[in-house]
Amino acid sequence: MRAKQLEVLKMSNNPNMPVHQIIYNLAFSPKIRFIDISNVPLAGNSETREATFKLLKISGSIQTLLIGGTNFFNQIDTEFGHALGDNKTLEYLDISLPSANKTTIPHNVIKDLGKAIAMNKYRNGALKTLVMRNTIN
Repeated sequence: MRAKQLEVLKMSNNPNMPVHQIIYNLAFSPKIRFIDISNVPLAGNSETREATFKLLKISGSIQTLLIGGTNFFNQIDTEFGHALGDNKTLEYLDISLPSANKTTIPHNVIKDLGKAIAMNKYRNGALKTLVMRNTIN
């Protein structure tokens, strides 16, 4: 990773972008504050979930993460919840589903997310805004 000075990355609306590879490498970027991969179809896959989990665990600078408009919400699990709960710098997280989404979010996903938010607050995390459009009917 050579982009040590990179602070903002905007890749929204880029179909077929292999975002999981980029996100994983950004976890080691000491200044990254803002990542926008909203409306990128591949941002909703399990590889991206794992890379995002590692980003939240490793990064000491990420403040804004926009993954809205993908199916990332369906990838939330206990491991992701722990990473979100432990993160101290993330202030704004958008995990909205695409507007055309017709799936029902499983109860355990909502439960894991709720626990993660509570843990983030308990551990003095910075999370202030969580956007979840089109997720709960």
